[in-house]
Amino acid sequence: MTILSFYSQNGECSVAIKKQQILYQETVLLTADRTQAQELIPLIQHVWKQADNSPFTTLMTARGPGAFTSLRVTLSVAQGFSLAFNQAQIFAPTHFDVLYYTAAQHTSNPVMALIDSKRGDWYGRIYPNTLTGAHPITIAETQVFDAVKLQKYLQENPAFKIIADFPLEESFTPYRIFHQDNLAVRQIELFQDPAFKFVWQNDRECQTFQPYYFYDPIYGKKKQINVSG
Repeated sequence: MTILSFYSQNGECSVAIKKQQILYQETVLLTADRTQAQELIPLIQHVWKQADNSPFTTLMTARGPGAFTSLRVTLSVAQGFSLAFNQAQIFAPTHFDVLYYTAAQHTSNPVMALIDSKRGDWYGRIYPNTLTGAHPITIAETQVFDAVKLQKYLQENPAFKIIADFPLEESFTPYRIFHQDNLAVRQIELFQDPAFKFVWQNDRECQTFQPYYFYDPIYGKKKQINVSG
């Protein structure tokens, strides 16, 4: 079994390959001169060479929500690999799930995973319980937060910790989970965690490299849907 996992969002690109029980990993920081489109394929090639170019049996990358350019690059690369390795299993969690799983390695508190909408506010998905085999993930409704709404929520729910892949103002520091984890590695761990299997094995969206907003357009356009016609 050889797993290819890559994760790229907000200035960082990570690749991890797990061959049997051996893990190969690397991360690069992106800049204006080192873009994701330039760095992702060479980084995969570099790590893959360390794993002796073994054929992949599982492919994984997060499907969103997130920056459109970032999703376009990662999902296009993932779709290309799925054509080359058409028998490989596909795992496409949300960015929320990967962030939450990372947070769960650092705290037993309930967690809110935040993703920047790039429109002056943030998407927040609430995970009210600890991830364990006995208590698998429970996901509350995803909400849109600005700074005022987030402060109010945290004041009313002081046990919550927040994990975000973008900077937040200092007033949120007591709630923040800071980490230096390789999120491509965390993605593999999430895939292999028995507490999460019940989610992805029964979720077809988790088994195809289609962007998150393809299934839930409100996250792509962030416009109110007129159901009255």
